Amino acid sequence: MIKGTLESVPFVFWHNFEEDVEINFEDSNTDIVIESNGDSILINFDLSFLFNTSTIDLSSTTDGNGDGIIEISPNDTDGNNALANTIKNLTKEGIDLLDD
Repeated sequence: MIKGTLESVPFVFWHNFEEDVEINFEDSNTDIVIESNGDSILINFDLSFLFNTSTIDLSSTTDGNGDGIIEISPNDTDGNNALANTIKNLTKEGIDLLDD
């Protein structure tokens, strides 16, 4: 989920998708093993490039249901579904680029 404001109007973006991530370590002897003991790994991505005005144009977003929040998701009632899919696809491309 990504939250922010667009010209002082709150917005929220969310999408439900999965993407495989491969991590290559500089030292080939290094490896991570996650077992079913409750351990986890957290991977942070800098997705700020998505909201660069030359990447995604948020000026066309609408608050279609008039609740004061611009919702961007695959099934929002504000009418921003196509933009949600664009953001999802660019996110997946960004993850792939980080892996290269």
